[in-house]
Amino acid sequence: MAGPEGQKVLEKARRPPVTVQRVGAEGTLVPEIDLVATRVAQPAVVTPRNAIAFQRKVGNHAVSRLIAQRRTAAPLVQRVGPIISAPTKAGESAHPTLSKGATNDAAAVAEAQQKLATSPGGPTTLAANGVFNDATEEAVKAFRKKNGLSESGVVDKATWDFLDAQGKSSVGRVERPWEQTLSGTTYGMTSKYSYKIDTTKIVVSVGINFVADATHPPADLSGVVAKWKTRILGRWNLFKAVKDGGGESREIEFEIVGSGGNTVNVIDADVGSDAGNWSVPDNEHDNGPAHEFGHMIGLADEYKQNLAEYQRLHPAASADDVKKAKGAQYGGDQYTDVKSMMGMGALKDHADKAADPEPRHVREFVGFVEKFLGGKWEAVKK
Repeated sequence: MAGPEGQKVLEKARRPPVTVQRVGAEGTLVPEIDLVATRVAQPAVVTPRNAIAFQRKVGNHAVSRLIAQRRTAAPLVQRVGPIISAPTKAGESAHPTLSKGATNDAAAVAEAQQKLATSPGGPTTLAANGVFNDATEEAVKAFRKKNGLSESGVVDKATWDFLDAQGKSSVGRVERPWEQTLSGTTYGMTSKYSYKIDTTKIVVSVGINFVADATHPPADLSGVVAKWKTRILGRWNLFKAVKDGGGESREIEFEIVGSGGNTVNVIDADVGSDAGNWSVPDNEHDNGPAHEFGHMIGLADEYKQNLAEYQRLHPAASADDVKKAKGAQYGGDQYTDVKSMMGMGALKDHADKAADPEPRHVREFVGFVEKFLGGKWEAVKK
């Protein structure tokens, strides 16, 4: 997009704050099988038997496309593939470090206590009360020793790695530092939230501390924040986790709390927004707040990506999807999702439902449910 309008889009395109380095390499596009070019008759009814026969002639991807074409418009369980949340920065932990006597997050301590108790040979009598007491410290020491670590009472990255692999919990705390590369420049932030799973839902609590900008403060900070919260939760509280077969489900419910997260500077001036600075007029008619909220829960931007990253963020994308994404909005060898809330959907009017988040965006939270309750769980839009 050229000219003033193109520049406006470039200025408004949102991103996590803080530039740290320059990197970037592109992957390789694997051509998709053309159903027409194969000249193989498509089965009228997709059954395991004829799907296998068809698959032998045209390949797995073509069968997937065929089945997708046969689906009805009803909200079916959508198999969304791998978790697409931004990977934790190399060498960092997605959890806060815990130790006795420190200022610990209660959800993080409770998570560690539950995972200690449910790990092989763990202390089953350890109470998950969120308090790092003597019993918790002794359990940590024993767990670290059992896994070949030094006999320390600190729950650090190495300890969390073993706890995540061996235990399970109904409560947790994520503090994930991550980075992403846009046009050769890497940006980063730390996503912070807590979660709790009960008999009907998983509640994800995202801390956002809204403060008035010192130079351009809004006249009604509480009113602006209330409007943004309504829009954000209206966009994101659309999903549930469903156990394979539909016999069991958990609502995915997001809430915004005032502590335990990131600070957002609220600016009453027509300037661009990013994860740490939200402009009041800039966010008046678009999905900006809902987009920035996506960063708070660990999602990367879906514009100006190299090919490999675009394919990671869109695991179900066909070759045709990838072709359409190339050069969209920004030109060149850059790939942009023009619809997604984490792509150019951020610039659509907040009433435009075409920019709704997708099941793949909440796969991480489904994963928490899956790990705790067992079985195969998927995301579905309600």
